[in-house]
Amino acid sequence: MFDIGFSEIVLIAVVALVVIGPERLPKVARTAGLLFGRFQRYVGSVRGDVERELQLEEFKRAAQAANEGFQDAIQATRDTLVIVEESVNTVVHQTAISDTSPTVTPSAPTESVVPVVAAGLPVETATDEPSLQPSSSQAAVQAELALEPKEPVS
Repeated sequence: MFDIGFSEIVLIAVVALVVIGPERLPKVARTAGLLFGRFQRYVGSVRGDVERELQLEEFKRAAQAANEGFQDAIQATRDTLVIVEESVNTVVHQTAISDTSPTVTPSAPTESVVPVVAAGLPVETATDEPSLQPSSSQAAVQAELALEPKEPVS
């Protein structure tokens, strides 16, 4: 703090002895020591307060950065949830539409098909009527939906 060497301290002590006198010098030295101790404690207290304020500011910045990171993660999760929800709603809507409209598969006229009978195999004949049976992929979706409880589509 101060650049005072031993020779400067001796010079100050000699001047104080001459000016103050030998009777009052011990009391003045004691008072000066007490004031210097108070000054040191005050400087230490101020230094500690400044360090605590700096640490508090650093902690606030770190907490704010973490909060922003959490908010970004929450928003990303919400965005993903919206995308998944839209996809599920699209699939459910398409499934509902395909369940209500029967699939028409064109068939050949009866005259062009000759049934072939093989040992134990069923005989299929074509008709002029369109088939109202769902396709195999629609049947698979219907089977899956039959396993799950149905919810109203909004």
